[in-house]
Amino acid sequence: MSLPPPPDPLDHYRELLLRHFQRNRISPENPDAAFFYGFTDEHLGGFAAAVPTVLQQLGRPFAVVHCAGKTNRQIYAEAARAFGKGVSDKADAYTAARALYDALLNGACTLVLQMLSQSKGTYKPGFARDLIKTLDDAHIKGFRAMSDIIYIDRASFLEKAWPDIGAYLRMVGPFDAGNAWMDNISKESGRPTLVPV
Repeated sequence: MSLPPPPDPLDHYRELLLRHFQRNRISPENPDAAFFYGFTDEHLGGFAAAVPTVLQQLGRPFAVVHCAGKTNRQIYAEAARAFGKGVSDKADAYTAARALYDALLNGACTLVLQMLSQSKGTYKPGFARDLIKTLDDAHIKGFRAMSDIIYIDRASFLEKAWPDIGAYLRMVGPFDAGNAWMDNISKESGRPTLVPV
């Protein structure tokens, strides 16, 4: 008698992302962004490798934008181009942002932003919030967008950005095969309790 094959290490990511996408499509609640937070480069590298692989396996159109060293305008333009919007490198931030918002609202795509904390943007938590609110505000107006936003970044950025984006997130920390979405909010501070698991 042979043993069953070992579980695919991506199964956990697949399950989490499928639940996230389903909840954003069928729930009467506001759509949320996913935030994969890490404490080490190893955690972040694991997320950066697994998330695009699973999105590809699920057949979801997606774009990964490596934000480190880029301005808000560059991030908007790169993401918009990845979703087929003709945005030139010289487009101003407003034009590039409008093109990205149009792609998110009128398409069915997943935007993965890696290391926004290391971008050259002026107010990074506000930038993250504005993207999430694009989908959230559409929901409030009765339109359910088919796009999603995923952040992969350091736990320290999540903690700093919490007042701006915390209400709009589902969080995933470093995990083993038994861990799930982390919704551990401190009653004292109203912020997430971020501990390696």
